[in-house]
Amino acid sequence: MYKKILSLFLSIIFTFTNFSVFHVSASEIDLDMTENVTDYSINRESTEENNIIEYAVSGGSIEENNIIEYAVSGGSIYFDKSTGKITDCDRSVTSANIPNKIEGFSVTSIGSFAFEDCTSLTEISIPNSVSSIRNYAFEGCTSLTEISIPNSVSSIGNYAFRGCSSLPKISIPNSVSSIGSFAFADCNNLTEISIPNSITSIGYGAFSGCNNLTEISIPNSITSIGYGAFSGCNLKIVNFAEDNPNYSFNDGALYNKNKTILLGLLIIPNSQKFIIPNSVSSIGNYAFEGCTSLTEISIPNSVSSIGYSAFWGCTSLTEISIPNSVSSIGYSTFRNCSSLTEISIPNSVSSIDSSAFRGCSSLPKISIPNSVSSIGKLAFVGCTSLSEISIPNSVASIGNWTFSGCNSLTKISIPNSVVSIGNYAFSGCSSLAEILIPKNVTSIGDSAFSGCTNTVFKIYKDSYTDEYLKKEGINFLRIVYIDYIVEHVVSGGSIYIDTYTGTIVDCDNVVTGSSITIPDKINEVDVIAINNIAFKNCDNLAEITIPNSVTSIGNTAFDYFNKLIFKIY
Repeated sequence: MYKKILSLFLSIIFTFTNFSVFHVSASEIDLDMTENVTDYSINRESTEENNIIEYAVSGGSIEENNIIEYAVSGGSIYFDKSTGKITDCDRSVTSANIPNKIEGFSVTSIGSFAFEDCTSLTEISIPNSVSSIRNYAFEGCTSLTEISIPNSVSSIGNYAFRGCSSLPKISIPNSVSSIGSFAFADCNNLTEISIPNSITSIGYGAFSGCNNLTEISIPNSITSIGYGAFSGCNLKIVNFAEDNPNYSFNDGALYNKNKTILLGLLIIPNSQKFIIPNSVSSIGNYAFEGCTSLTEISIPNSVSSIGYSAFWGCTSLTEISIPNSVSSIGYSTFRNCSSLTEISIPNSVSSIDSSAFRGCSSLPKISIPNSVSSIGKLAFVGCTSLSEISIPNSVASIGNWTFSGCNSLTKISIPNSVVSIGNYAFSGCSSLAEILIPKNVTSIGDSAFSGCTNTVFKIYKDSYTDEYLKKEGINFLRIVYIDYIVEHVVSGGSIYIDTYTGTIVDCDNVVTGSSITIPDKINEVDVIAINNIAFKNCDNLAEITIPNSVTSIGNTAFDYFNKLIFKIY
């Protein structure tokens, strides 16, 4: 009964709230650090029919006026006599044989969310009075092993059987003309499915994640196949009608009829390598998603666009070259390509979208060309091997979580073109020794540097960043005012002092094995501190003498030495 109460509550919210709802794909729903989470929950409930919302605000009680409880094995199902829909079930239900009529009212549809997460349900029989199976109708029925769909059903809704992980086979009758988006996604025990000639449309991700599905037949009646319809499947045989007027199938890949758009790689070659033909100008969304054994992909210069999530989860892909005909790297294009160690981004690319390289945990470095003007949120989050990255002067902002979790990143310089740094942009970059932030930055988001416990910030005095760091309580030993740095030549090399704080902040040109004596004053400024990275570039130094005017030394000031002799005067 909890879902009926939830539906009533949500209906009230929707009545008094004006939402802009958008579609979120199944593979996008993974708690993206709050990315799309709220929108997704709103979108799911909004797919329910409007009559429930209308009824809720009319002042009546759903249970009192329209809902009939009907006993089945293990519990009850619930029927709305005003709409002819099965609306809910008890979670304890184990099997259900639904009749054509309940108390004289015809059962015409299985409503949205009707059996959602009924995890004890093992089998169900749907009567031939039912014409539609609505969105999310059986989503998450993890024990469901048998279902009978009658010839009266004409459509199977979005997510209708998603996550029915025990379902081994399903027969779709000739009456069905469309299969909704993600209708059978993540049915990972599904080994057999029959798609009849009556089907004209297969939705986005319809069979995605069905990793035990090895054979499928695509009839010539198909006029529309959504992106990623078969992503993540381990297909070995695809029976494709050659006379299909809308699609072509060649060497394991599905294309539009004239082979200019690569829609998906359905069968991975034994060589684990795939060469995209020169006829292709566009790689579709999710085209290679979940091709976990694919090690090499060759993209020709004819390709001008790469769809979002195109290579998501290609976990064996080690390197890839993007041709200079491509203008953008879309949402999650290389997400979770965990073996990717090398990628070449050409000067033709102007934007890197959100999550583009998210989870590329083996990528050690990346060079972003000057043509790139925007880097989306989460673009490099979780790139745990990334130690070096160059941001060009063409970039104006660094989005939320862009480099979050890049715990091997040691140094980064933000160019003068950047004016804003998003929330959590560098959070968890625990190895970040130093970061240079230009004076043009006028906005820094919440917790932008959380977890950067030893990072030294090279900034300008009285800049926005200066005020931000003070509010964050950053110790002065971790702040270097660039506009107050003065070089001081000493025997054995040069040292640099921030004359505003009296802190030694850097050194260079040190002769190996030499010694340095820090004076107690430089340019009439008392030397009172040594910051975290002052001697990072002088790890060949043998001996250092520190004046007793120094009262503070940064936590990591001498972490870069294997052996060093200290003297104090």
